Amino acid sequence: MKANSFVKFYRLSKSAYDAQTSKDANGIYFIFDTQELIVNGVNYGMSSDLIDQLNGTIASVEFVSPNTINFKNFNNTIETAVSLPDATTSASGLMSAADKVILNTLNGTVDTEGSVQKQVADALSTAEGYTDGKIQALDVT
Repeated sequence: MKANSFVKFYRLSKSAYDAQTSKDANGIYFIFDTQELIVNGVNYGMSSDLIDQLNGTIASVEFVSPNTINFKNFNNTIETAVSLPDATTSASGLMSAADKVILNTLNGTVDTEGSVQKQVADALSTAEGYTDGKIQALDVT
């Protein structure tokens, strides 16, 4: 937009906006009946009709506790709440059972030599794609 251009604000209904044959490229259109904001033909909001259509689809995921995940729809209503069990060495939960077995074998504290980080690094060193202390990209083709 040029420095000498003016921005114009328009407030009108969706039908009045749609009926316009020529729209102001420097205009910002507030469509009051559908709660839309349109700039240069691009819609920056969702109409209430679209929100109603999307109700029931997942719009966001919220972690509310270490074991609980809420799946919310576009109206910010919880569609599904999922609680995951803690993992055991025989059943997966928040981590796989195999990872729980490895975690249970680790000793030490985070702050000492021979620490948990070193043990994890040692355990990872046998994993495919792990070399020189770094995870390498794997060719999956």
